[in-house]
Amino acid sequence: MSAEGYPAGGDQQGAGEDWAKDSIANGCSCHMDEQLDQGMYMLIGIPAEYSPDTTYNISLVINDTTVISEPEAIRYGGFLAEVSEGAFQPAELYWIGGSGKYISHNAESNAQRNWTFQWISPNEGAGDALFTIYYNVVNGAGTGG
Repeated sequence: MSAEGYPAGGDQQGAGEDWAKDSIANGCSCHMDEQLDQGMYMLIGIPAEYSPDTTYNISLVINDTTVISEPEAIRYGGFLAEVSEGAFQPAELYWIGGSGKYISHNAESNAQRNWTFQWISPNEGAGDALFTIYYNVVNGAGTGG
């Protein structure tokens, strides 16, 4: 599914927790009517097994050569993530919602295609932590598609 990508992420008017919850559950077709299966991404830092009450640095890196960035663009992409257990930690470049359940880029971090954020694992006995992460890559030209 596609997640609706606001330039300022969860901070943008009309976004917030309702947007995050709906986008994670239902997706949308904000920029394209269909998903592209091109480009590459790396997700680094989510452990196969977590230690309770531990802070992990998670990095999402996108290398999509099919979407060429306009040289003078102010936007190149964004992301939205949800975690079922534990909590994402507030930081200057991110919007946090749902008491740490959701994280997205904000207006300060949409001129890039890589993000590193922190997640604190839950207490012992909480069970599996399921991450759902959507990302969006744009050329910054301000056109649809």
